[in-house]
Formats: sequence, C-alpha cells, structure tokens
Amino acid sequence: MGPSFGGGCGCPQPMCAPRPMCAPPPMPICPPPPPCPPQFCPPPPICPPPPPPIQCPPPLPPPPPPPPPPCACSQAPQPMFYQPQPMYTPYVGGCGGAAMMPRLPAQNDCCCGCSSPCRYKSRRRAAAFGSKTVDPSCNSSQLKQIIEDNILPDASESKRAIQTIAEAQLGHMVNVICGKGEFSYLAHTEQFCQQSKDDVTCYVFKPL
Repeated sequence: MGPSFGGGCGCPQPMCAPRPMCAPPPMPICPPPPPCPPQFCPPPPICPPPPPPIQCPPPLPPPPPPPPPPCACSQAPQPMFYQPQPMYTPYVGGCGGAAMMPRLPAQNDCCCGCSSPCRYKSRRRAAAFGSKTVDPSCNSSQLKQIIEDNILPDASESKRAIQTIAEAQLGHMVNVICGKGEFSYLAHTEQFCQQSKDDVTCYVFKPL
C-alpha cells in the first residue's frame, strides 16, 4: 500500500492561514498654500461736481395794451366855444394926466350850425370900405384857399395841417378851430375865414 498524504495517524493536514491584506498607502500630505499677496484696490474715481442749474431768463414784460378805439359816440357833439384873450387898452398922456384911449377891437361872432348868422364888427373896416358888404364868415381869400386845400375828414388832423400851412405861407401866427356839428366862437380879429367840407368846419383867424 503506498504512502498516503494527509497526515499520519489519521490527523488531518494543517491548513495555511490566509495572507493578511495590505493596508492602503497613506495619503500624501499637501503643503499649505502660500499666502495670497495683499490686494490694493485703487480709490474710486472722484465724480465731477454736478453742473450748475440752468438759469431761465426772466419772463418778458407783457406787451402794452392796445390804444382804445376812437369813441363812436352816437350823441350829438357838444358845442365848442372859443374865449379870446383879454384886450389891454393903451393909455395916452403923462404927468398924472393919463387917460384911456378908446378902442373897439374888431369882433367876429359866429355859430357854426346855428340858425343865427355870423356877425362882424370893425370900425376900421367900416371906415375903409364904407357901405361895402363884408362877408362875416370869411374876409381872406388866402385863408379860404388854405382851408379848402387842407381840410380833412378828421377835425383834429385838419386843424394841425391848416395851421402849419397857413403860418408857413402867411408868415405870422394863426389860430385854428375845427369841429363837427354845432359850435360857437367869438374872436377879436381882422383877418378870418370859415369853410366847411362834408361834416367838418374849420375857422382860421389872425389874433390881434
């Protein structure tokens, strides 16, 4: 009988212990990270100052109101009266014997648009012309022509135009009255004229 393996004396063959397992290798230790360099933040840029507020120009003053329209009154125009300057009577004589010189100035009494006619009183005219009739509304052909050439529909413009032309042509001062409707006047004068055109009447005279 050949040899048998497995032990003698009927003992079983011993079994080998299992190989112990290897432990995992240790993890490598990382060095600490280097410290970060300090960071320098630049200061924020300085903002420019805000622009100054816009100055609005002052408002323009309101325009002047338009002139009032001319009064178109429906009432009848009021009569206009001319009051002549007082006449100073000259004196003659001297040494306490002064006496007033009698003088009756020429007088033209008219009322335009009235029922009573014009009247003219003048001793010098009466002596010069005798019984010759003197037109109590106009005794100057020059003034008559000036009035007819320069009378306008507006009474105020007429009096200015007539006075300017008459004084330039005659070389002395004249007084002018212009109006519409009825007006009355009394003037001390020896040269005068009254003329009408449409509804405007003008009276021009040379004051004494």
